[in-house]
Amino acid sequence: MTISGVLRQSICPTLKRARQHLETTRFENPQPKPNATEEEQLQFFRSSTVTYEADHASIERCLTNLRNKQNEWHNFLMQLEQDEKKTESEILQKFEEDKHLSETIEELEDLSLKGKKCISLWQAATQRLEEKLNHGRQPTTNSTATDYSNDTKPEFHMPRIHLPKFRGSTDDWKYFEDMVKEFLLENTSLSDTVKMQYLTNSLQGEARRLIIPRFSCTGTNLKNAWKLLKQKYGNEYTQKQRLVDKIITMRKPDSNSSSIIRFITDIESILMQMETLGMDTNTIEIITAIEKALPDRIRRQVAKEKLKSNEWSTSQMRQVLQEIQSLEQELMIAFRRSPNWKVQLSPSSKPSVPLRSPT
Repeated sequence: MTISGVLRQSICPTLKRARQHLETTRFENPQPKPNATEEEQLQFFRSSTVTYEADHASIERCLTNLRNKQNEWHNFLMQLEQDEKKTESEILQKFEEDKHLSETIEELEDLSLKGKKCISLWQAATQRLEEKLNHGRQPTTNSTATDYSNDTKPEFHMPRIHLPKFRGSTDDWKYFEDMVKEFLLENTSLSDTVKMQYLTNSLQGEARRLIIPRFSCTGTNLKNAWKLLKQKYGNEYTQKQRLVDKIITMRKPDSNSSSIIRFITDIESILMQMETLGMDTNTIEIITAIEKALPDRIRRQVAKEKLKSNEWSTSQMRQVLQEIQSLEQELMIAFRRSPNWKVQLSPSSKPSVPLRSPT
């Protein structure tokens, strides 16, 4: 048995209990009998609440155990020497318990959240019925139950807010951050607890594992959870450096038109992201990085245009690249119409780069 064998053996029973919960526990919304009096309705909601609270508590204990096992496993790997760490990581990947563990935790968290909603709904129903009975209301039949159901259900439904899923990619952070700020954090109609529930539900993968083990799904944790996400994925310097690195490490395109078009589009996309972050793209460092990333044929075309200008800038380079891209698109369209084509561009089309046959 490898050195992680005991740890892996301890994970299996915990996973088994968690999967039993997922298979057998159902948080639904049953209603009292149609002819039930208010006292009978009250008893129904009380007993349902007690049952679901017990199920929910069991799920929370199981969740805590799973998170502890996950942290224990990761801490175990971090303490190993490099060779052992590589071996044990490969065992973990083949064993797939880490994958199953993360997926099971996410499914169990969703089930727990559903349980919280049902319990909150029934607690409110219990409170309302108790208030009615305490004020001397006479027991009524089904009409009261129906009226109650119709009056209160919309009150406890969470509003529909569609947030994008975020897995921890820095490329997706800016969009995710803007959406969370606009539709969640700045939404004064939602409590912090509801905001925290929406935030955790929108997280997946690495981003979810960053938040869930550290913070329970309560309103008091919203500020710190969001702060941790921003520190991890919203560091402006890291984002800027990553964009520069993306240009430097770009794979040179093939000689065909579609590859060149895609390459120029990627460069333009990176430059637009830089501008969104407030970066000055007209710096010698960025110009040099782009020129080094260009394939030889395009670099020569850019160099010819560069010689015509006394002050060369990224903006001028972008214009040249866009002209090249437009020409490549015309060539590709012409070639698709007839493989044995001869280029005949209109007089108004005067590209500053030489024509070539797409390959």
